[in-house]
Amino acid sequence: MAYDQGNPFARILRGELACEKVFENEFALAINDHDPQAPYHALVLVKGHYETLEQFSREAAPEQLAGFFRAIGETAARLGVDRTGYRVVVNAGDDAGQQVPHLHVHVLGGGELGPLVARGGDTGARRARTSRQARSMPGEAGERGERHRPGRDPKSAPAAGPDA
Repeated sequence: MAYDQGNPFARILRGELACEKVFENEFALAINDHDPQAPYHALVLVKGHYETLEQFSREAAPEQLAGFFRAIGETAARLGVDRTGYRVVVNAGDDAGQQVPHLHVHVLGGGELGPLVARGGDTGARRARTSRQARSMPGEAGERGERHRPGRDPKSAPAAGPDA
């Protein structure tokens, strides 16, 4: 299947859609998620036409791999969660809940995040519901609380630096 040039992350990377930049280097752009699932929730978008981590790890040059993973660490530092703990999540494919066909990593932190995978309940019904929601929008679907940004948290995490 050909890469979808019209996906919202490709459009953000081309400057066609607005975003709140956290960090950028030659290989990645980190942005605040428009619908945060944690007090701090950024998306690190790979610069390139990659849909999954598997494809990226197979096809990208070594410097692209290193630069992308360095961007993930720098994003955690810019958010201030490198000191307190954070989670990195990659969703690949429908079963994992990937909503935008462009490789991106979620960096979540700023509080206790709970279990990695919910136990019990009907996760199949939830997955079917969320996979239909907002496929064309960056970030995750759903309505969740107030937006938190670096430098505005009562725990006084540092604001994003001058490159943001």
